[in-house]
Amino acid sequence: MLANATSGAWRGHILFTMASMFWAIYTVRYRFSAIGPVNAAAMICFWSTLALLLTSLFTGLDFSRLSTQELLIQVVLQGVLTGFLSTLTYVYAIRELGATRPATWAALVPVLAILGGWVYLGETLTAFKWLAVAVVSIGVALASGLRLRTL
Repeated sequence: MLANATSGAWRGHILFTMASMFWAIYTVRYRFSAIGPVNAAAMICFWSTLALLLTSLFTGLDFSRLSTQELLIQVVLQGVLTGFLSTLTYVYAIRELGATRPATWAALVPVLAILGGWVYLGETLTAFKWLAVAVVSIGVALASGLRLRTL
């Protein structure tokens, strides 16, 4: 992040960190709410859709440029599967397992993004990225209850 500071990429790193922080707060607070998983997922989808539509008014995002098929694919993939279904399963896991386990496994998202970029896009993984993958993966394993056997 610091080596590439002049490109402005640091702004994205800060936003990513803030998003992670807010997601962690949501995870912990949801655990103590009385809201069911379906209602929680529906509320997130509703407010996210409203935010997207309001943002599109100010940024000039024009949905009319998309074909009906493109728009439908995005609604199904981003809205239903990624937005609603993934949120529903996540909050259900929080309700059943507690906040710690699902939040711990969510830390693997950047790891999977790095590995996906390497496998599917042919991106180069530096030694630093491999180290980051290892550290996060070990942290998730330990936080999930992995116990090393003592000899």
